[in-house]
Amino acid sequence: MSTHERGNALIWWVIILMVLAVIGGLGSYYGYDNYQIQLKEVARLEAEIVDEKATTANRNVWLKELSDVVGWSATDVLPERPQTDLIRARISEWQDKFATVQSSDQTLEQVIDGIVSSNDAAAKLAADTKANFDNEVKARGDLQGQKDAIEAQKNQEISTVNASLAAERGRNTTLTGQMQATIDQLRDQVSDLETQVTDTATAAKKERIEMTNVIATKKAQMEQLTERLVRMEREPNRPDGAVIDASADLVWIDRGAKHGLKRGTRFNVFEYGKGKVKKWKGEIQIREVRQGEAVAAVVSTMDRLNPIVSGDMIANPYFDAEKSPEFVLLGLMPGRFGNDEMTRLLVNNGASVSSTVSANTDFLVVGEKAESVGGDDVPLEETEIFRMASLYGVEIITGRELEKILRF
Repeated sequence: MSTHERGNALIWWVIILMVLAVIGGLGSYYGYDNYQIQLKEVARLEAEIVDEKATTANRNVWLKELSDVVGWSATDVLPERPQTDLIRARISEWQDKFATVQSSDQTLEQVIDGIVSSNDAAAKLAADTKANFDNEVKARGDLQGQKDAIEAQKNQEISTVNASLAAERGRNTTLTGQMQATIDQLRDQVSDLETQVTDTATAAKKERIEMTNVIATKKAQMEQLTERLVRMEREPNRPDGAVIDASADLVWIDRGAKHGLKRGTRFNVFEYGKGKVKKWKGEIQIREVRQGEAVAAVVSTMDRLNPIVSGDMIANPYFDAEKSPEFVLLGLMPGRFGNDEMTRLLVNNGASVSSTVSANTDFLVVGEKAESVGGDDVPLEETEIFRMASLYGVEIITGRELEKILRF
């Protein structure tokens, strides 16, 4: 009997039991004796049902074990009523795989034996395969060890190379810094040299300009002297002035500031003899210049018995009374008159006033206060005007001395 059929039989027994229970209940109406008989029958039937359940449970266990053999996994759930059709289908699959199973007509025990034999063969194959796998794993472990050793050596070599590279980079960085510092130093030196060259070129250009101006000044002076000499050759007896008074050591002449006379100028003194011939009497040097006259000291005499007297003539090839003197005012003039008033007085006395020093400048008048240049006070002796006056040989006087010249 199949499991399905046994299950159906069990159901029928349950139904019968229920029917009997109903009959037993009805029997209670017919008599106590019948009731006792029915109780015994029910007990017997319950015992048979218990036996049948135990048998069914054992069969289910056997079917579960058989299911494990034929291929059900451990996670498969065996139904309460195992289906023998599924078992037969699985046995049919195993018949195709194992030669020990010849046909589906074999008994279940024969099939199980064949499956067990095949399973043993598969287990042996699995054991051999596992042994081979273990050997392969061991071989791979050995290879992995060799690989790890090689990688460790390679990493050590890489670390050594990296350390060498780091050291080399450090040296390169140091050398680069040193080279950059040297380059910066050389650039600074080149910049300094360029600045020096520029300054030198500027100074040389300035000197060339100054020399050009000096040459122009000297050339103008030479032209003036040449003109003076030519005039003297044409008018050899023409004097530059006359003595208006004289003492033993001092003489007064009729030339002064308005004639362009400068302090320190020297004159030769002479008188006319027979035939308008010059007779030299001595030499004088101007000490004090006034507006229309000047005081001079006697430097030398030719004959003590023939001293310099009023009416004698004076001559200097470098002096030209016809040329008006040119003044340049530097700084602030002292006294109660400012620069504008001083300029007006000079012009009224026949002089000219310029703002810059040139070859035609005769006097540089230095005031008492510094000149403001770019908001800063600069000593007058350090100004460009003062330097150019010194370069051109211009006579430099103070504002106080100019007051004496103009007889303020």
